[in-house]
Amino acid sequence: MSGVSARSQLLDSILALESKKVIDLMKHMYGNYVVQTALDYATWRQKKAFVQIGMAHKELLKMVRYGKFILKRLEEFNREIRGSRHN
Repeated sequence: MSGVSARSQLLDSILALESKKVIDLMKHMYGNYVVQTALDYATWRQKKAFVQIGMAHKELLKMVRYGKFILKRLEEFNREIRGSRHN
């Protein structure tokens, strides 16, 4: 299995978790770093999925120190997605 394929499968397994667990990762001190790093390697489809989950819980992420970090990244990707032809 190639590195790209393994990363993609790993990210898909994170995205397959229920939204609450993904949000818990985004709010966690170390989990937040995992999600931010995941976004660096995510496919366009995976980035859109992370954005969709995060933006649906935007108010909750705003209230948590580490949630604010990931929210900033997700908002940047959201703007990028809206302005892109990859929709």
